[in-house]
Amino acid sequence: NDALVLRSGFAALASMALRMPDNCHKIMEMGTGTLIVDSMRSHPGAPELNRQAMFAIRNLVVRTKEYCNVFLEEGAEDLIKNARDTHIKCGDAAFDCLRDLGCEYGGLGDQAGKGKNSAYICDDSLSRAGQVSKGSAMVTWEEEES
Repeated sequence: NDALVLRSGFAALASMALRMPDNCHKIMEMGTGTLIVDSMRSHPGAPELNRQAMFAIRNLVVRTKEYCNVFLEEGAEDLIKNARDTHIKCGDAAFDCLRDLGCEYGGLGDQAGKGKNSAYICDDSLSRAGQVSKGSAMVTWEEEES
């Protein structure tokens, strides 16, 4: 349940699933859809974990639409929208992921990144340290862990 391990695993899954329907079938047979959604639910304040999870979901469903319902029944749509609305760096991944799941994926508007875990709701939101501490700044993985 370590966010760094999960994030790295989701990045690997996204790569393995990209344009490889046979890999997608094997990945989903192992119950990975539930793992991805449960991890997003457990780590709403981890922007890079959520972003990598969305890349993995997108790659798993874009050529194998039969798996969309697995993610939707697990509650992925609300988790993706929450990540989109909370973390600016999740906006692009959320847009693509929602579209490929067949969900409403409208524009971010002026609410992007203003959810409960956002750096933009804290007093020092304009400082890089304030953004990094809340997980909303564009940072490297090493900076995010400090």
